[in-house]
Amino acid sequence: MSLKEARDEASASELLSRQGKRAADARHAENRQIAQVIKNWYLENRHKFKSMDAAAEEAMKLEPISFRTARKYIGEAAKELRARS
Repeated sequence: MSLKEARDEASASELLSRQGKRAADARHAENRQIAQVIKNWYLENRHKFKSMDAAAEEAMKLEPISFRTARKYIGEAAKELRARS
């Protein structure tokens, strides 16, 4: 393989990689938005719940997500809150 062919192949590979990353970003944009909504909601309402599990149960009513997903987002928000303190 010549140097030019290698460069062209690398360039095509990089192009496909960039396109794949853009497609993945677009595909997951809604999930990231839901995660941010749940995290913001938890930070504003955490004092109303005795546990993160109870908050996750309530968060399931806000967005179309499972308990496990809600609990994950709430756990991330709580961790971020502890890191700020």
